[in-house]
Amino acid sequence: DAMYFARRRCQAVVARGSGQAALEEIDLPRLKPGEVLVRVAYAGVCQADLEVLDGTHRYVKAGFARYPVVPGREFSGRVVAKGVNVDSLNEGDLVVGAPIQGCGRCAECGRGSEIGCAERVEMGLSGHHGTFSEYVVLPSQFVARIPDGVDLRSASLAEPLAVVLKGLT
Repeated sequence: DAMYFARRRCQAVVARGSGQAALEEIDLPRLKPGEVLVRVAYAGVCQADLEVLDGTHRYVKAGFARYPVVPGREFSGRVVAKGVNVDSLNEGDLVVGAPIQGCGRCAECGRGSEIGCAERVEMGLSGHHGTFSEYVVLPSQFVARIPDGVDLRSASLAEPLAVVLKGLT
């Protein structure tokens, strides 16, 4: 983590176009109030990631997602820094995060349907680098502490499990 703080850079898989991805060094933004910096421990690969990498994702085709982008939507990691106004998490906490992040102000977000939010960002697709990176910055309201007894590897499956559970309700 010292390298991040000294250089504010890290390694990430960067997709620059259909079939064009490589491990590159990227800059990370400064933490804003309410954000946390997470060192990624495990990142899963989902169909959306594969479609971003090969250029077939519907968001890429529609122009909603643009290259270059760091793919990755499901992950686990450890909080290594937090911005001001973050009271719910502490440095050292083991966490997972939500890849779809709504504005929190619209009617769709009020109904718990961030996917319907016109101003949403989606990690690894639009408006936010994903988790195929050493570090990721997230708004703290989209980060959840991993319960005691759950290891980081298992926790990286929390997002796909949440998708299944939402589909069953």
